[in-house]
Amino acid sequence: MKVVKLTDEQEVKIIDKWNELTLGKYIQLVNLMQNQEKYTNSEFSLRCLEKVTSLSYEEILELYNEDYDILANELFCQGSFLHTEIKEEKATNWIFNEIDYSVVFPERIRLGEKQSLDILDKDAKSTYDQWLNILSIFVRPAIKTKNEFGEDIYNIEKFNADMDSINKRKELIYNNMPAVNAIWICNFFANGKIR
Repeated sequence: MKVVKLTDEQEVKIIDKWNELTLGKYIQLVNLMQNQEKYTNSEFSLRCLEKVTSLSYEEILELYNEDYDILANELFCQGSFLHTEIKEEKATNWIFNEIDYSVVFPERIRLGEKQSLDILDKDAKSTYDQWLNILSIFVRPAIKTKNEFGEDIYNIEKFNADMDSINKRKELIYNNMPAVNAIWICNFFANGKIR
């Protein structure tokens, strides 16, 4: 993340690489871009800034023109990450709320996992909802240990079909998992590995 100083010396964090974007912010940004015609040019750029800076939309509206110009230049300039294609990155473990999580890549899907996916997918409104369903079932808490060679290994929690827990995990992943990692996992599952 890059820190940008505005005219009043206020520091604003701005994302400058795809791997800094959470899955939730990525989904919001893609939806915004797909619906760009619904916005005026200025509203569209303000909404983009909201997705990639540490400022809320209300805080952005309070900026002076010259401060907006500074941020917009950072976001929309030719070297911006937005002018490149997102590239998925392999990762199999993360820390969310100080708890280790890892992803399960089953050779075969268990009935509880399949049934939970079916229940969640019934209400899915988009591909991104389906991604979150997959992630909330196969990314689970794990206990990190070391093997005999000193390498980290993750013992993943057994699947629990409690829908309340799965939905809370979905929100946790949405707000914290890097989009580049989530895309990599979802592409693994989408390529017919288990479904």
